Amino acid sequence: MPPARTPDANVMVMLGQLLEATKTASEVIKQLGSDSKDSLGRLATIELAFAGVEEVVQDLNRVVRTGNGTPSLFTQLQLLQNEVVRIKNEITSLEHGHAAMSDRLTKSETTHEANKSGKNAGVLAVVVV
Repeated sequence: MPPARTPDANVMVMLGQLLEATKTASEVIKQLGSDSKDSLGRLATIELAFAGVEEVVQDLNRVVRTGNGTPSLFTQLQLLQNEVVRIKNEITSLEHGHAAMSDRLTKSETTHEANKSGKNAGVLAVVVV
């Protein structure tokens, strides 16, 4: 029988290093697995929060664009703008009417004063004669 081989010292060192590397790799893989689970949990939380945000945005879209049983916000704003323009035009028309009425009243008062003065002069002429 051939004599038994004794392990070479270098081989033993290499085996020891390989064992240590394997242990380190195993620990890193375990840590990655744990980190992965944490990340999945966080991702699920983010997805849930995003679903809530998406629902709110859809509700806002419905109210703003299409209405929610009432005219949409865009339609309501357009109607409000039209009403403001109509009221401004009405105010302008009333201002012009007021100015015209004021002019007529001033002329009427001037005419009345002139007539009053003329009558008084006539009355004076009758009294003096």
